[in-house]
Amino acid sequence: MRRYWFIPAAIILILAVVCFFVGWVQLSLAPDTFGVVFTRIQGFERTVVNPEGITWRWEKLIPGALTLYRFPLKAQSVEIPVTGALPSGEAYAALAPEEPDFTFEIHISILYRLKPEILPGLADTSRLRPEALPDLYKTLEQEISAKAASLVLESSGTDSGPEAGPGQEIPAFADRIKTDLPKSFEHVEFLSVTANIVRLPDIALYQQLRGTYLRVAAAREESLASSAARLAVQEADQNAAEKRHDRTITVLEKYGVLLDKHPSLVKLLFLASVKNFTALDLQSLDILGKLDELE
Repeated sequence: MRRYWFIPAAIILILAVVCFFVGWVQLSLAPDTFGVVFTRIQGFERTVVNPEGITWRWEKLIPGALTLYRFPLKAQSVEIPVTGALPSGEAYAALAPEEPDFTFEIHISILYRLKPEILPGLADTSRLRPEALPDLYKTLEQEISAKAASLVLESSGTDSGPEAGPGQEIPAFADRIKTDLPKSFEHVEFLSVTANIVRLPDIALYQQLRGTYLRVAAAREESLASSAARLAVQEADQNAAEKRHDRTITVLEKYGVLLDKHPSLVKLLFLASVKNFTALDLQSLDILGKLDELE
């Protein structure tokens, strides 16, 4: 029996080799494909599995204990059109007889791919799966388009836009897009970025017309405020006149009631007005004392 000892040893060796190859994760990954490991015990692992090297997991020996999500991260080539208009461009253009065009059109050609290290986090928190990569690429391209448009809008709010001499605005802006665009997408590896500026507005003219428009608006607002103040004064004067008129009517009503009770006062007032009698004259002539007799 001793001379057959190599048979169990060979069986053990074969089983060890089989277990090694079964647990070797890279054997399940094609080139440019990265793996995200999910185990029943620990959940999603935070480290992505590269397609090269040796990563061994004993959980693969147990059916259902380990799930390997394979994400093919091939370089994506896309051309993104970016169109838009500067804020209130039509209103500002109306101030110039030429009515300049403040719209822009940019075609951006990009070769990019996702950085593999973001996959475990997206798989865990956003439930990203390999079949959802096309939707992720579409969303990413929309974000790139929006960021490129915002770079144009940011330039419209600066004092001089891209720093360049006359005739160099378009190349300078293309260089700015190539430089600033990748900074906003740290989870993306940009292999190449080419910006074709089809139409770019005159930023300096836009800023000049914008300043003119704002000054006109401020002057109009000041004029409206001044008119409102004058109207307020006129309204106050009118209210005071109406109050004086009301007081006069009230006094006259009281005089009317008094004359109704003492009709002889009418004669007295007539004498006072015709003869120019004063209060002292009326007292000396004792006219007041004869009012009762006149009635």
